[in-house]
Amino acid sequence: MINTKKSDRPIEKTRNFSRNSELVAIALSIVVVGCSSPKSAPESPLSLQVNPANEPGEYTITGSANLPENTQITVMAIRSLEVDDPQFSQAYTYTSILDRRFAEVRDGQWQTQLQLWQVAPDGSFQETWQLDRSRWTFDPIPETEVAFVALIEPDNQIPTLRQEFQAQGPPSAENVVWLPTEKTWYVQATQRLPVTLPTGKTKPPSFKAEDFNWGWGDRSATKPPKTEDVKPRPPASIEPDKTPLTPSQFMR
Repeated sequence: MINTKKSDRPIEKTRNFSRNSELVAIALSIVVVGCSSPKSAPESPLSLQVNPANEPGEYTITGSANLPENTQITVMAIRSLEVDDPQFSQAYTYTSILDRRFAEVRDGQWQTQLQLWQVAPDGSFQETWQLDRSRWTFDPIPETEVAFVALIEPDNQIPTLRQEFQAQGPPSAENVVWLPTEKTWYVQATQRLPVTLPTGKTKPPSFKAEDFNWGWGDRSATKPPKTEDVKPRPPASIEPDKTPLTPSQFMR
């Protein structure tokens, strides 16, 4: 979850981020702040279509892509939250990633599914930001819409597309954006839909010991082995050697 003042600049790349983390940060920048671009534009190579699936809170994301086979696409669902904290002079906007998956281009098409609902310990359905209510000093106000974002980075995956962009100058198609802080082009598609907050309950999740304490479980509940179950070994018996000593052994 990333918080950004409404007047902040786009999120800049941190060298310690992995590439996947950088793509997440770029997507959040696009959703919250937006990107600049000139007026001429090539045709967008990426499209996105969102449809509710059969399960509650689940959405099927499909699209076409005029991109090379096996190009990886990062797909996310993002809800913005506004927090009006009296400690600050202006409201803050938080962005919560409800789910994130990866899809690959196959025969010019791609598809994946996002699950926006999570199961809380009491069995109620909640979004990720609702599961961590303890961190909020004031109740955040969620936007009624969720942004579904598909994002790829041509620089690393598609050299031919990068060369085309460099020859034409920074492109400005709605789905091809230029991020000044990155000095990089990104191909993205976004669709916003009204998405209501989760309701209802289900069976509470069952937790295993390895789900806690980074896989170690509750060490305080670990019982030591019963001492009566461990039989002590009998003392070793040593038979005395009654062989008479030789004269040379006496000299030692």
